[in-house]
Amino acid sequence: MIEIDEYERIVSGFHESLRQTPVELASLKLSEDFWSLKEILGHLVDSASNNHQRFVRLQEDSRAAFPAYDGESWVAVQRYCEADWNVLVDLWSAYNRLLLWLVRNIDEGALSHVWEVGGEQHTLQWVVEDYYRHLRWHHEHYAARLGELRKG
Repeated sequence: MIEIDEYERIVSGFHESLRQTPVELASLKLSEDFWSLKEILGHLVDSASNNHQRFVRLQEDSRAAFPAYDGESWVAVQRYCEADWNVLVDLWSAYNRLLLWLVRNIDEGALSHVWEVGGEQHTLQWVVEDYYRHLRWHHEHYAARLGELRKG
């Protein structure tokens, strides 16, 4: 069963955190091994983009095989740390509103459709749930990183 109300709370809470983030902290890195707030958000734009494809394609076909993606590489290639903060926030917000619309309207008969990746199989229901688990985890990660930057 899709928990759309919970997903809406996750997106709304994260969006509020993004809106309250001081822009001057968004590009700062605690070390080369840690993503900046912009890089975390850029990763979440990538996640939304990739999962958008999964959510749609798994409603079209009962089985689909398409690749995963390397989050580290995508963040590096797109140089999110140099991107405009407001553009990233607006893009993430709009994309997640679109995904909520899509999830709210998923054909329940498609929830058992299977994505094949790396020798594993995941249902559309699992993919949707995992997207919002991932988003919730990164919201906590983001809040912790923002706290570290504020201590500074």
